[in-house]
Amino acid sequence: MTRHHRLTHRRQFTELRRLRISATSGVLRVHAGPNGGLPVRAGYAISGIPKAVLRNRIRRRLRALVRIHAESAAGVDLLVSAGPGSANTPFTQLGIDLSACLTRVLPRVRPSQRSHGSQRSAGPPGQCLADNGRAT
Repeated sequence: MTRHHRLTHRRQFTELRRLRISATSGVLRVHAGPNGGLPVRAGYAISGIPKAVLRNRIRRRLRALVRIHAESAAGVDLLVSAGPGSANTPFTQLGIDLSACLTRVLPRVRPSQRSHGSQRSAGPPGQCLADNGRAT
């Protein structure tokens, strides 16, 4: 991810928070919003860490993790916030937490990829199957 794929302005962070599409897992919280089909863009907010060296290390780790998920998150802007416990959280756990957040938040940003309840598309077009498998 290049600098063009980063959210850096307060206005961008505020807009993502205003959309109220977020998920929390462990020490991470991810806010998301659509970006018009562009490659994933991400911003990072690290709070409660007094030393800049630690904040920057956490930011580098989060950038690496977002890079791994970049293809699946295309078309979405992300704000990844890390709390005070993130300084002592292993890289693998940060990855697990980020994956959990993205799993919950991406379908809400792209509702067209969501499953539609109990309806299944097995049969001719326009035919819907109920939970018991009979055509309705």
